[in-house]
Amino acid sequence: MALRIALLASGKGTNVINLLKEVSKFNNLEVVMVLVDQKDSPLLNLKLSVPVIFCEKKESMKKSDFEAEMLKVLKQYQVDWIFLAGFMRILTEKFLKEFYDEKLSKFKVLNIHPSLLPKYPGAHGFVDAYKAKEKISGITIHFVDAGVDTGEILLQMKFDLHLNDSFEEFVKKGKEIEMSLYPMAFHWLEQECLKNFTSPQH
Repeated sequence: MALRIALLASGKGTNVINLLKEVSKFNNLEVVMVLVDQKDSPLLNLKLSVPVIFCEKKESMKKSDFEAEMLKVLKQYQVDWIFLAGFMRILTEKFLKEFYDEKLSKFKVLNIHPSLLPKYPGAHGFVDAYKAKEKISGITIHFVDAGVDTGEILLQMKFDLHLNDSFEEFVKKGKEIEMSLYPMAFHWLEQECLKNFTSPQH
């Protein structure tokens, strides 16, 4: 029985499209839906292989009510794991507890971040790393907790910032790393799935 994954996004959706393509290589994983919280996201106008659900955070809406709406949708699709793919909201501990895994002692939510955490957490990882003139930067896949990019690191991949690199060139390098690194989380997850759900040999 495949683990059911939801992808959450706010922006252009390049990681979403890449993950949808890559997940087909795994027998025990299935992306069952994409949840988008921005009405101008291009994902809403694409014909993808899974349903794309728009969940709007209205100005008058409390965060708790918005998260309750998201949970309602995620439970409807019987989601086991969440991959944040450019989702620009901090999830509360109350929300995350719905996806707590006792065996892992972690929430079953992963995020991709454009820096070598713990350096440069927050919404501007690329900008902060570039302004700091880091000679080596990178991309991080980490478990999500109630903090801002403070969860345990699962995967990291580095790349060089050359002296003459423009910011656009720097971001391009990072985006290329993202495309190869995030699918590696599928490898890890499938191994965890097999370890936890395969019957022991007698």
